[in-house]
Amino acid sequence: MNVPTNGRQVIYFPQADYPGDRIFLQYGGPCQPKAATICHVHGPECVNLAVLDQNGNHHSRASVKLYPDGSFVKEEERARGGFAMWPERQNPMVPAHEFIARPPAHEQAEPGSYDEGTPPDLR
Repeated sequence: MNVPTNGRQVIYFPQADYPGDRIFLQYGGPCQPKAATICHVHGPECVNLAVLDQNGNHHSRASVKLYPDGSFVKEEERARGGFAMWPERQNPMVPAHEFIARPPAHEQAEPGSYDEGTPPDLR
């Protein structure tokens, strides 16, 4: 579980009916998510943010609800906006065909041997 701390990056969803968020709606359409940095932590689900607009300008937002990892946000609430979420993280996986199995420990070569990857000019 992510713990909010100053400097962490989150995604901010602009609030359609909040006058301060109209700057975001003019450029990217309704409720287009924006990059944001946590500036102050009120608690595990409430933070102050520095939100970047499409031109890289900072806009401050105070006491924004931060949803925990893996939270499900209803479509109506997502459309209304005014909250932040942790960005999705993808675990890089090596495809099975690219995986190279290592031999068991009792079959591994001695250090400095040819099988360890010694450059050809040093063999």
